Amino acid sequence: MRNFDKKVKYLNSLFIYKFRVYDYENKKLKIYYISPDKSHIYLSIDLVPNLSKVYFCEVGELYFDEKRKNTFEDTPTEIFDIDKSDYTLFRKYYDKLPSWVNHKITEIMDSYDNKEGIDLVF
Repeated sequence: MRNFDKKVKYLNSLFIYKFRVYDYENKKLKIYYISPDKSHIYLSIDLVPNLSKVYFCEVGELYFDEKRKNTFEDTPTEIFDIDKSDYTLFRKYYDKLPSWVNHKITEIMDSYDNKEGIDLVF
């Protein structure tokens, strides 16, 4: 994708909370963007390039079960490839994000559901 860095910056500006998730099973790097208005998004990038030496990426909606213990990734709404240089830049950004911690997500979402602001330290 030509403007991959713009896409990441755009998602970064839209959402308050961002968490990195490493998908061991599918060998993907993922970022979960959590929003107070409950329109959560995920961005995933393959760790292994394909035969054309590009990395496969997906963007889609992210859902939680009622107890907010499990996440569900919907069918991707956007699919694209990035080259090695974009992947390297993304990896630097990804490594700076806090890791996914389920109880923190529950606290964040509960705070918006109850209309009470709480300070969370990551």
